[in-house]
Amino acid sequence: MFPLHTQSHKNQTLAQVCHELNIKEKDLISAEQIHGDGISVVNKRYLGQKISLVDALITSEKGVPLVIRTADCAPILIYDPQKNILALVHAGRKGTELEITTKTIEKMKSLGSNPKDLTAKIGPCIGKCCYPMDIGGENLKQLEKAGVQKEKIDIHPDCTCCNTDKYYSYRGDGPGTGRMFLVAML
Repeated sequence: MFPLHTQSHKNQTLAQVCHELNIKEKDLISAEQIHGDGISVVNKRYLGQKISLVDALITSEKGVPLVIRTADCAPILIYDPQKNILALVHAGRKGTELEITTKTIEKMKSLGSNPKDLTAKIGPCIGKCCYPMDIGGENLKQLEKAGVQKEKIDIHPDCTCCNTDKYYSYRGDGPGTGRMFLVAML
């Protein structure tokens, strides 16, 4: 079983996404998203909080909704169905260079995960067609290098910048653009 999750599209608000998943928006735990490699393990004590200085959130507790916001950066969901551990990662250029995805898997391993058990989804992000770095591809490499089996990784093919009718894109729409949401909960 995969955790309850959804990736929003351009015309969806966070409230609509939460309603779709039957999650209380006020309970969402979010990352500050500073384009770094900070990771926080959270539980119900953190409900409704924004966690400072992190770009990845991990939980093993049911009923703990997590959210990552993106507009070209890669939203990544990593799930361990054996240990019931969930991670959401915000991976932009800097975070990817700092290997945030690899470090998130290392943190999951410290909680008991085996990379061979993990499944991962990389959502829509800016492609190498519109940006000097293939953010999705580089994070796919990090997942595989960390031991996630290729057949357990899904990568969304769309470039956010090429598809501004469907996705928010910082490069395509400009700095005032909105954000898409990856929301997930065990």
